[in-house]
Amino acid sequence: MNGLLKIPTRSFEAWQEDLLPVNQPATDGFIEPPNLDPWLRVQALNVIRHAAALRPFCHKEFGTDPASPSDAHIDAANELIGNLRSQLREMSQRVGKSASDAIAQPDVERLQELLIRKERSHDWVQAIEQIWDFYFELFGQRQSRFGDWLLACDRIALDCYQYVYMGLGIPKSIPAPAPFSYMKTGFGPATFRRGISLTKLSKQINPFPLIQLPYHRLVNPWTLGAILHEVSHNLQTDLNLRQTIPNAIAYRLLKA
Repeated sequence: MNGLLKIPTRSFEAWQEDLLPVNQPATDGFIEPPNLDPWLRVQALNVIRHAAALRPFCHKEFGTDPASPSDAHIDAANELIGNLRSQLREMSQRVGKSASDAIAQPDVERLQELLIRKERSHDWVQAIEQIWDFYFELFGQRQSRFGDWLLACDRIALDCYQYVYMGLGIPKSIPAPAPFSYMKTGFGPATFRRGISLTKLSKQINPFPLIQLPYHRLVNPWTLGAILHEVSHNLQTDLNLRQTIPNAIAYRLLKA
């Protein structure tokens, strides 16, 4: 027709029928669901691998010289991480069960249960990773050129504890682990007491006192009297004076 190629006309339904699989009926509208088994198995496997990757720290991992973290500090960090890892292992078992249930019967309810448990496990993994990263950086500073400086700060803090506890008049052991100093940029020093929850630790309980010191304090040692101030906050807590002193003052005022 006028030199133009004539294309045979076909209906849309005919083209659609050609695109359907050979074993797929074209008239009932049914679509074969994908095989979810490999994906479901991977969800449980990922949680297990995450739990295994969050390993404890080794005692000699950050060196063996005096500036290195003590075994007590590393053990305290490992205990905190270990308690959370044990809960993560329980979560991974529940994810595995949900995956098995979903493989056996991949309905909406079972798939949703798997995804909810997987999301909870993922959030738990992130919380543990935050703690692991914090201690990895904290202890890693002792391998830097600032290690000896921070060790000197530790000795000042421990000396404060020894002086106070020796003068109590009654036998009382110094709480362990001892205060641990670290460097962080900022305007002034700070401390994080033993036994309080910290955002840095995913709201978990801090196992030993932390003395945070800015770099400009470390390079100006005449300003390190701030260590005594920060340590005093921890002494007040470890000696249970945080409530005793305010209560005693209130008692005297009310009695006057």
